[in-house]
Amino acid sequence: MADTKQPESFLARFLVLKGAARELWITFAVKFLGVTAYKLMNVTLVLWLSSDFGFSAQMALRLVLAWSLSMTVVVLLVGTKQGANIVFNWPTNAPGFALQWSTNLETTIWSNATLSPLIVSGQYTVKRGSVPSIDTKSERE
Repeated sequence: MADTKQPESFLARFLVLKGAARELWITFAVKFLGVTAYKLMNVTLVLWLSSDFGFSAQMALRLVLAWSLSMTVVVLLVGTKQGANIVFNWPTNAPGFALQWSTNLETTIWSNATLSPLIVSGQYTVKRGSVPSIDTKSERE
């Protein structure tokens, strides 16, 4: 007779973490609190748009979704601002990507940036200082 292994219960999958390091539990707790706060913010925005501006729940949800997606795209594709610098990040497990620039967004001519990326926390990172020419140069990953 074949020995069939019973699937582990949902709770049993988490009990293996019982002996994990304290820092791992803190990381999980912070992540849980961050996700919970984000969810509460989105629910609050939907309720606020519905009650104060008269949007239907469906339309308010669409607006919050559009806002969330646009903020994600801005952070992932455009970069983030840290002090006087603009920081671009992309994963190291995505080979073939490089930071490029062009003085005209409508052209198909893009050049690789001369800044060499550093590897920080498993991501390529390029930090660009705020210089006067930043307004005339567009960059992409």
